[in-house]
Amino acid sequence: MASIANDIPTWITTTGGILLAFAGAMLIAICPADKAAQNEADVRRYQQLMIRAINMDEKTLQQALEEAHNGDAPEIESLRDVAYNDVALELNRPDVMIQLSSLQKILKTLA
Repeated sequence: MASIANDIPTWITTTGGILLAFAGAMLIAICPADKAAQNEADVRRYQQLMIRAINMDEKTLQQALEEAHNGDAPEIESLRDVAYNDVALELNRPDVMIQLSSLQKILKTLA
């Protein structure tokens, strides 16, 4: 690296430094540990709901599900329909699939 450092144009080094600084700022802004903790809390909440759902009627279950959705991490909302469609395909029910938005189609491809 040291031998080619003099041959690299200055703008490439500067651009690399700017991109590295931007990536570091994004990592600080995203706070991965906080997101992981929030997602773990979501998992526990839905596991508890699955246990309680056995004794619930449809109306009570719908209400409990809506309450659980209120505390979800914001990232989950855009993936909800994608996950629903995956389950519908697993259950061989393509007739109940939801039309996905452009962003959701990209997320489906990435997932």
